[in-house]
Amino acid sequence: MKFSAGYTIIELIFVMVIIGIVAAVGIPKLAATRDDSRASVIATRLANCITLASKGYLMNNIFDINDSNCVEVVNKIHCYQLTPDDSNGTLKVEDVADANSACKAAQKITLKNKLSSPVGIIHSF
Repeated sequence: MKFSAGYTIIELIFVMVIIGIVAAVGIPKLAATRDDSRASVIATRLANCITLASKGYLMNNIFDINDSNCVEVVNKIHCYQLTPDDSNGTLKVEDVADANSACKAAQKITLKNKLSSPVGIIHSF
């Protein structure tokens, strides 16, 4: 009896079905992880912005919201609006209503951590 080296068509189809199932389950999870990561980066940038703005206020009595973190979340991706008040040492941070999906996910994180809200959270220094 001679045996030929190779796979039958059934074995190949079976492997392709398994690869298809793994891809169908894995790709959406990968996309969700990417979106969560993007939201976390935005929330971290806002936290850094608030920290650096407060340091500027404590050192010079002026909020410096021109830091790259602030410029990114306010001007480039339009997730938040910052309203500094140097006269009384407050920084109001509010969510932008018509934000994209990454911003909305980040806004949920910053709301939970009391960094921002739709009506604004006032940080006093």
